[in-house]
Amino acid sequence: MEPTYKNNSIKIINKLKYKFTEPKREDVVVISISSGQTLYLKRILGLPGERLSFKKGKLFINGKSHNEPYIYDDGGWELNPLLIPEGYYFVAGDNRSVRQENVVYGLTKKEHLKGAMLFQ
Repeated sequence: MEPTYKNNSIKIINKLKYKFTEPKREDVVVISISSGQTLYLKRILGLPGERLSFKKGKLFINGKSHNEPYIYDDGGWELNPLLIPEGYYFVAGDNRSVRQENVVYGLTKKEHLKGAMLFQ
């Protein structure tokens, strides 16, 4: 999530947020994958029912370009249009200068959202 959040810095997570509200685009969230022992800090980019893609590093939602002011280097990411199923969200980190094949990103189930940053 650099440069937005530095590695090894203190982060305060609201673990109850999604018990009472629905996740929103651009929320910074903590997700767990597989056993739940590894946690990742990611940003929600796509919501259920949306079609998301990347073209030359630019994010598109339902065919429209989406501004991401928190991105300093788009890294030229490419992703063909993907329909996000109900109950899922598309997440990625802010450090897009890292090659796509070297990062964790993509669809995650709502129940894998373990909380959101308290201060965003």
